[in-house]
Amino acid sequence: MPLLLHHRKLRKRAVVLYDMLLQRNPPRDGEAKKRKSRSPEGGAAKRQETVITPCAQAHHINKLKKMTKMTIRNSLVTALQNAAVMKEAERIVGDQLWNRNQRSEDCLTASDIAEHIGIDTKDLNSFLCDIGIQKWAGGQYHLTPKYSGKGLTQDRLFIYYSRDGKQRQRTFMVWTPEGAEFIIDIMKSRIL
Repeated sequence: MPLLLHHRKLRKRAVVLYDMLLQRNPPRDGEAKKRKSRSPEGGAAKRQETVITPCAQAHHINKLKKMTKMTIRNSLVTALQNAAVMKEAERIVGDQLWNRNQRSEDCLTASDIAEHIGIDTKDLNSFLCDIGIQKWAGGQYHLTPKYSGKGLTQDRLFIYYSRDGKQRQRTFMVWTPEGAEFIIDIMKSRIL
């Protein structure tokens, strides 16, 4: 018996296949004997039962083994094909993500700038909102109209998968080197 048949699901499937073989494929000529069953009182025959000979059982078991091997082989081939498709899909998504984010390659996140300045990211974002440089809307930070269009920020795309396996994407704001210098200069002017 192949090692893969020890897997619980495959064994269960093998039993189901075996039952299907016995029910759907009637025995061939010479493989089965008809036997009359009598009532306990010795009356007339009620029904006929088909008894499968050991030769027929061996034939069905061999057929089941071949079908099981084919099922396992097909499952392995399908799994390998799916893995290859997923790998190619990840490569394509990665290339598209890189192409889309290429212009924000040298940009810094608010966390990077906050770490450089030596404060907490929440404090930096709160400070930038308080002085009117950015605002919180739609679950993310955006520049206020006064500062937008000056080349201070870029959008970066983030792709992730939800719990149900669906691909999702989200953009978030990152600061260009000019934007990072702008923030550092404002912080220095406010501190001094």
